[in-house]
Amino acid sequence: MRLFIFPIGFHEDFAIRTLNKFSASKEDKIIAITLSPAVNATKNAFNSLSLNAQRIGISDINLIEIDSTDFSKVVMTIIKKFNELNIIPEQIIIDTSGGLRIFDLALFFSGFLLSLKGFKSTLIIQPESANYETTSLDLRDLLNILRLDASSIEIINQVDVNEGSTIEELSAKLNVADKTIRNKISELKKLNLIMQKGRGQGIYLTDLGLLVKELNKVQGIGEIDE
Repeated sequence: MRLFIFPIGFHEDFAIRTLNKFSASKEDKIIAITLSPAVNATKNAFNSLSLNAQRIGISDINLIEIDSTDFSKVVMTIIKKFNELNIIPEQIIIDTSGGLRIFDLALFFSGFLLSLKGFKSTLIIQPESANYETTSLDLRDLLNILRLDASSIEIINQVDVNEGSTIEELSAKLNVADKTIRNKISELKKLNLIMQKGRGQGIYLTDLGLLVKELNKVQGIGEIDE
Protein backbone atom coordinates (compact mmCIF):
# COMPACT_ATOMS: atom_id res chain seq x y z
CA MET A 1 0.00 0.00 0.00
CA ARG A 2 1.26 3.46 -0.95
CA LEU A 3 0.18 6.92 0.14
CA PHE A 4 -0.16 9.68 -2.46
CA ILE A 5 -0.12 13.30 -1.26
CA PHE A 6 -1.15 16.10 -3.64
CA PRO A 7 -1.81 19.82 -3.35
CA ILE A 8 -4.95 20.50 -5.35
CA GLY A 9 -6.12 23.71 -6.98
CA PHE A 10 -8.36 24.30 -9.97
CA HIS A 11 -7.07 21.28 -11.92
CA GLU A 12 -6.50 17.62 -11.08
CA ASP A 13 -4.43 16.74 -14.17
CA PHE A 14 -1.05 16.48 -12.42
CA ALA A 15 -2.44 14.23 -9.69
CA ILE A 16 -4.08 11.90 -12.20
CA ARG A 17 -0.85 11.68 -14.22
CA THR A 18 1.05 10.64 -11.12
CA LEU A 19 -1.53 7.99 -10.21
CA ASN A 20 -1.15 6.58 -13.74
CA LYS A 21 2.65 6.84 -13.73
CA PHE A 22 2.88 4.80 -10.53
CA SER A 23 0.11 2.37 -11.56
CA ALA A 24 -1.98 3.20 -8.48
CA SER A 25 -4.13 0.34 -7.20
CA LYS A 26 -7.07 -0.15 -4.88
CA GLU A 27 -4.84 -0.68 -1.83
CA ASP A 28 -3.40 2.84 -2.12
CA LYS A 29 -4.58 5.94 -0.26
CA ILE A 30 -4.74 9.62 -1.23
CA ILE A 31 -4.42 12.87 0.70
CA ALA A 32 -5.18 16.09 -1.18
CA ILE A 33 -4.54 19.45 0.48
CA THR A 34 -5.90 22.88 -0.34
CA LEU A 35 -6.44 26.26 1.26
CA SER A 36 -9.59 26.71 3.33
CA PRO A 37 -12.28 27.41 2.41
CA ALA A 38 -12.10 25.35 -0.78
CA VAL A 39 -13.63 27.25 -3.69
CA ASN A 40 -15.98 25.58 -6.17
CA ALA A 41 -13.28 25.09 -8.81
CA THR A 42 -11.11 23.24 -6.27
CA LYS A 43 -14.04 21.11 -5.11
CA ASN A 44 -14.77 20.20 -8.74
CA ALA A 45 -11.11 19.25 -9.28
CA PHE A 46 -11.15 17.10 -6.15
CA ASN A 47 -14.39 15.40 -7.22
CA SER A 48 -12.85 14.63 -10.61
CA LEU A 49 -9.73 13.24 -8.90
CA SER A 50 -11.96 11.12 -6.64
CA LEU A 51 -13.87 9.71 -9.61
CA ASN A 52 -10.64 8.77 -11.37
CA ALA A 53 -9.30 7.18 -8.20
CA GLN A 54 -12.52 5.23 -7.67
CA ARG A 55 -12.26 3.83 -11.19
CA ILE A 56 -8.93 2.34 -10.12
CA GLY A 57 -10.57 1.04 -6.95
CA ILE A 58 -9.15 3.57 -4.46
CA SER A 59 -11.80 4.47 -1.90
CA ASP A 60 -9.66 6.12 0.79
CA ILE A 61 -9.40 9.69 -0.55
CA ASN A 62 -9.04 12.57 1.91
CA LEU A 63 -9.33 16.30 1.26
CA ILE A 64 -7.64 18.48 3.89
CA GLU A 65 -8.57 22.16 3.94
CA ILE A 66 -5.85 24.16 5.69
CA ASP A 67 -6.89 27.58 6.99
CA SER A 68 -3.37 28.96 7.05
CA THR A 69 -0.35 29.43 4.82
CA ASP A 70 1.94 29.32 7.85
CA PHE A 71 4.74 26.85 7.06
CA SER A 72 4.81 25.14 10.46
CA LYS A 73 1.03 24.78 10.62
CA VAL A 74 0.84 23.25 7.15
CA VAL A 75 3.58 20.72 7.98
CA MET A 76 1.96 19.88 11.33
CA THR A 77 -1.43 19.36 9.64
CA ILE A 78 0.07 16.95 7.09
CA ILE A 79 1.96 14.95 9.73
CA LYS A 80 -1.09 14.89 12.00
CA LYS A 81 -3.27 13.51 9.19
CA PHE A 82 -0.63 10.89 8.45
CA ASN A 83 -0.73 9.79 12.10
CA GLU A 84 -4.53 9.66 12.05
CA LEU A 85 -4.44 7.26 9.11
CA ASN A 86 -2.39 4.89 11.31
CA ILE A 87 -0.69 3.24 8.33
CA ILE A 88 2.77 2.04 7.36
CA PRO A 89 2.92 2.61 3.60
CA GLU A 90 5.64 0.99 1.52
CA GLN A 91 6.09 4.34 -0.23
CA ILE A 92 4.90 7.93 0.22
CA ILE A 93 4.60 9.75 -3.11
CA ILE A 94 4.41 13.54 -2.87
CA ASP A 95 3.65 15.46 -6.06
CA THR A 96 4.05 19.23 -5.69
CA SER A 97 3.08 20.00 -9.28
CA GLY A 98 -0.52 21.10 -8.80
CA GLY A 99 -2.29 23.41 -6.39
CA LEU A 100 -0.94 26.44 -4.60
CA ARG A 101 2.83 26.95 -4.74
CA ILE A 102 2.81 28.09 -1.11
CA PHE A 103 2.37 24.44 -0.12
CA ASP A 104 5.38 23.15 -2.10
CA LEU A 105 8.06 23.71 0.55
CA ALA A 106 5.81 22.38 3.31
CA LEU A 107 5.12 19.22 1.32
CA PHE A 108 8.82 18.73 0.64
CA PHE A 109 9.68 19.21 4.31
CA SER A 110 6.88 16.85 5.41
CA GLY A 111 8.26 14.17 3.12
CA PHE A 112 11.77 14.82 4.42
CA LEU A 113 10.61 14.43 8.03
CA LEU A 114 8.81 11.18 7.20
CA SER A 115 11.96 9.90 5.48
CA LEU A 116 13.81 10.57 8.75
CA LYS A 117 11.37 8.10 10.29
CA GLY A 118 12.43 5.47 7.77
CA PHE A 119 9.65 5.84 5.19
CA LYS A 120 10.46 5.81 1.49
CA SER A 121 9.29 9.29 0.52
CA THR A 122 9.45 10.18 -3.16
CA LEU A 123 9.14 13.78 -4.34
CA ILE A 124 7.62 14.33 -7.80
CA ILE A 125 7.81 17.59 -9.77
CA GLN A 126 6.08 17.61 -13.15
CA PRO A 127 6.86 20.25 -15.80
CA GLU A 128 4.17 22.47 -17.26
CA SER A 129 5.23 21.37 -20.74
CA ALA A 130 5.28 17.78 -21.98
CA ASN A 131 8.62 18.59 -23.67
CA TYR A 132 10.42 18.25 -20.33
CA GLU A 133 10.93 15.22 -18.11
CA THR A 134 9.31 14.70 -14.73
CA THR A 135 11.72 15.03 -11.80
CA SER A 136 11.65 12.26 -9.20
CA LEU A 137 13.71 12.22 -6.00
CA ASP A 138 13.76 9.63 -3.23
CA LEU A 139 14.19 11.78 -0.12
CA ARG A 140 15.98 8.93 1.65
CA ASP A 141 18.68 9.25 -1.02
CA LEU A 142 18.97 12.92 -0.09
CA LEU A 143 19.55 11.89 3.52
CA ASN A 144 22.18 9.38 2.48
CA ILE A 145 23.92 12.00 0.33
CA LEU A 146 24.13 14.29 3.34
CA ARG A 147 25.68 11.42 5.28
CA LEU A 148 28.37 10.51 2.73
CA ASP A 149 31.59 9.49 4.44
CA ALA A 150 35.08 10.77 3.61
CA SER A 151 36.00 7.76 1.44
CA SER A 152 32.89 8.23 -0.74
CA ILE A 153 33.70 11.91 -1.18
CA GLU A 154 37.26 10.98 -2.10
CA ILE A 155 36.02 8.61 -4.81
CA ILE A 156 33.68 11.31 -6.20
CA ASN A 157 36.55 13.80 -6.33
CA GLN A 158 38.83 11.27 -7.98
CA VAL A 159 36.23 10.38 -10.62
CA ASP A 160 35.76 14.10 -11.31
CA VAL A 161 39.48 14.53 -11.98
CA ASN A 162 39.87 11.25 -13.88
CA GLU A 163 36.50 10.54 -15.47
CA GLY A 164 36.15 7.16 -17.10
CA SER A 165 38.44 5.50 -14.54
CA THR A 166 37.88 1.80 -13.89
CA ILE A 167 37.54 0.23 -10.47
CA GLU A 168 41.07 -1.12 -10.75
CA GLU A 169 42.45 2.32 -11.62
CA LEU A 170 40.65 3.95 -8.71
CA SER A 171 41.93 1.23 -6.42
CA ALA A 172 45.50 1.97 -7.50
CA LYS A 173 45.15 5.76 -7.25
CA LEU A 174 43.54 5.66 -3.81
CA ASN A 175 45.58 2.73 -2.53
CA VAL A 176 42.41 0.88 -1.50
CA ALA A 177 41.45 -2.74 -2.17
CA ASP A 178 39.41 -3.45 -5.31
CA LYS A 179 36.64 -5.02 -3.23
CA THR A 180 36.29 -1.88 -1.09
CA ILE A 181 36.13 0.36 -4.17
CA ARG A 182 33.61 -1.97 -5.81
CA ASN A 183 31.35 -1.83 -2.74
CA LYS A 184 31.58 1.96 -2.59
CA ILE A 185 30.84 2.26 -6.30
CA SER A 186 27.75 0.10 -5.82
CA GLU A 187 26.53 2.40 -3.02
CA LEU A 188 27.17 5.56 -5.05
CA LYS A 189 25.35 4.11 -8.07
CA LYS A 190 22.29 3.41 -5.93
CA LEU A 191 22.32 7.09 -4.92
CA ASN A 192 22.52 8.08 -8.60
CA LEU A 193 25.82 9.89 -8.01
CA ILE A 194 27.90 7.89 -10.48
CA MET A 195 27.35 5.70 -13.52
CA GLN A 196 29.38 3.15 -15.43
CA LYS A 197 29.40 2.99 -19.20
CA GLY A 198 31.40 1.77 -22.15
CA ARG A 199 33.22 -1.49 -22.74
CA GLY A 200 35.58 -0.96 -19.85
CA GLN A 201 32.74 0.08 -17.54
CA GLY A 202 34.40 3.44 -16.95
CA ILE A 203 33.07 5.46 -14.03
CA TYR A 204 31.55 8.92 -14.50
CA LEU A 205 29.70 11.40 -12.30
CA THR A 206 26.00 11.93 -12.94
CA ASP A 207 24.50 15.44 -12.82
CA LEU A 208 23.65 14.82 -9.17
CA GLY A 209 27.19 13.61 -8.55
CA LEU A 210 28.55 16.82 -10.10
CA LEU A 211 26.29 18.81 -7.78
CA VAL A 212 27.60 16.95 -4.72
CA LYS A 213 31.16 17.55 -5.94
CA GLU A 214 30.55 21.30 -6.20
CA LEU A 215 28.87 21.37 -2.80
CA ASN A 216 31.94 19.75 -1.27
CA LYS A 217 34.00 22.68 -2.54
CA VAL A 218 31.92 25.17 -0.56
CA GLN A 219 33.87 26.49 2.40
CA GLY A 220 31.77 26.29 5.55
CA ILE A 221 31.55 29.15 8.05
CA GLY A 222 31.65 27.02 11.17
CA GLU A 223 29.09 25.38 13.38
CA ILE A 224 25.47 26.51 13.31
CA ASP A 225 24.72 28.67 16.32
CA GLU A 226 22.39 27.16 18.86
